[in-house]
Amino acid sequence: MLKPVATTFAVVLFFAVLPRSSGASEWRAASGFRSAELPVPATGKTGFTRLPPSLTGITFTNYLSDIKAAENQIRLSGSGVALGDVDGDGLCDIYFCQMEGPNALYRNLGNWRFEDVTASAGVACEGQYSTGAALVDVDGDGALDLLVNALGGGTRLFLNDGKGHFHVDGAGGHRRRWSARPLCRQLSHDDGAQHRPGHVEYQRKKGAQA
Repeated sequence: MLKPVATTFAVVLFFAVLPRSSGASEWRAASGFRSAELPVPATGKTGFTRLPPSLTGITFTNYLSDIKAAENQIRLSGSGVALGDVDGDGLCDIYFCQMEGPNALYRNLGNWRFEDVTASAGVACEGQYSTGAALVDVDGDGALDLLVNALGGGTRLFLNDGKGHFHVDGAGGHRRRWSARPLCRQLSHDDGAQHRPGHVEYQRKKGAQA
């Protein structure tokens, strides 16, 4: 008989910490994004520094019980994470998917500090086995929308109001098909492909089982 022992996948953040250069980085604006050169020192050691939850404010844990894992071992493949600026403040926010329990959206406050804004954003996605997510501007309004996939639950589309608050799209909000992790690609007229704002295609691999 299986014992209900929990299997947890703790989130541990590691960041590459590089010495600050004497001059400030200059941002270069481009179509839909901006970039800046990262100064890498010629001497010294580079690596990662572990940042504890007491510093970052991120306490998310991906939980999966042994019983649920035994029912369907595909669930052991884990969940996804999406990164992007959801509220337009220029800082990268983090969205975590979870197997058993609500997903979580953390707003970047700067200086490696984050705030859990899942409830106010409306993107918890409770009651499903979330496997992957992507932040992408689906409707062409300049704000990053959210796609969330789930085992046996298909894909859900959340539209962003530009301030980090989301609502389920009426047309493509929930497609009940097998899905794992979303793959998004920006389309332009140069690609020779037809692109309509707000239109998302969902495809299922032949022979896939939920």
